[in-house]
Amino acid sequence: MGWPNDLGLLLYNGAKGLAYYSSQASRLFVSNAGIIVTVAVGGYLFPKQTMQGVGGAVAIRGATWLTKKVDEKYKVHVADLFDRFLMALPTSVTSGYVHASLALAKPQAAVSTARANNPQLLWVNESIATELMSPMLEETIYRVGLQEGLALGLKAVGVPVSAAAFLSVAIASSLFAAGHNLDQRHAVHREILISGIGFGLMMYVHGLPAAVVAHAANNAGVRLERALRP
Repeated sequence: MGWPNDLGLLLYNGAKGLAYYSSQASRLFVSNAGIIVTVAVGGYLFPKQTMQGVGGAVAIRGATWLTKKVDEKYKVHVADLFDRFLMALPTSVTSGYVHASLALAKPQAAVSTARANNPQLLWVNESIATELMSPMLEETIYRVGLQEGLALGLKAVGVPVSAAAFLSVAIASSLFAAGHNLDQRHAVHREILISGIGFGLMMYVHGLPAAVVAHAANNAGVRLERALRP
């Protein structure tokens, strides 16, 4: 009877084989701990929303790729609409937009700085930082605090529910992208704007757990794409 190659190697090497496969499994877990923990915990506590979040991340990566290709070929991107709108506003409003973007980004910047400069946080690798900590922190700030707060405020002053939802997602997504890069023409801003709109829609339709999982899985996809680039 023939054994599959990996199983045959394991049986042939005995204890050494077990040690090898255990170390490989440990390395795989540690290098992807952020997304593994996020999906595992989310799947246990919020199984439906976790599946929706993973599916949403796939759609977000597809939308990001498509808008990038359209931008490269036709020089058209949704970020240009935001840019034109901001250009038409009074200087005091655009100045407030910049200050708000920087202020909202400070908590995440503080976490990143602490991780980089504190030896006690060396265990926080890129996966844990970008696929566990950042999604939870940023979704709490931008989606729960900003997006939901704006929607409630707009509805309170008489704005229709659908319009309030659209405006709150658009404003929160724009500030989310600006918090990462203020230049609307920069590739980072344009990509994160599309991601932010996706996270905002996940929050609006499926709730916070789905938005967090979508954010984590999207970041995992970005990290994988970066690793596969020649």
